[in-house]
Amino acid sequence: MTSLSFRKESIYTSTINIIDADFHRNQFIVLKKDKQQLCVEINQIPIMMVSTNNYLVRFTKNHFCLVELDLLRFYTLGGQLVSSVHVGQHIHELIPFQEGVICIYGDQGVFGDGLGQTYLEFCAA
Repeated sequence: MTSLSFRKESIYTSTINIIDADFHRNQFIVLKKDKQQLCVEINQIPIMMVSTNNYLVRFTKNHFCLVELDLLRFYTLGGQLVSSVHVGQHIHELIPFQEGVICIYGDQGVFGDGLGQTYLEFCAA
């Protein structure tokens, strides 16, 4: 039987709650709660403050995106808004794909319209 050993390494620490994070090409982006607002940091450098309605952050090929309620917004790495698209509610995950992200939906049959629907949708800047 082969024994596997795992290496554990802290790459980011914060005294403020981390809401979400993503990693891409030796960079990391963190969405963390600071008092009544959320802060977006790239490589420990604060980029922008956003509302507490944001809950997912992901790198894309050349940008990053944030989900705020039912909007998906794309930003430059410096925090300038590029575009936004209405994506609806119940996004469980964002997966970077080509120039954008795949939105994974699924309300598990307990919320609002379209009970029990699960589907994928592609969005790009």
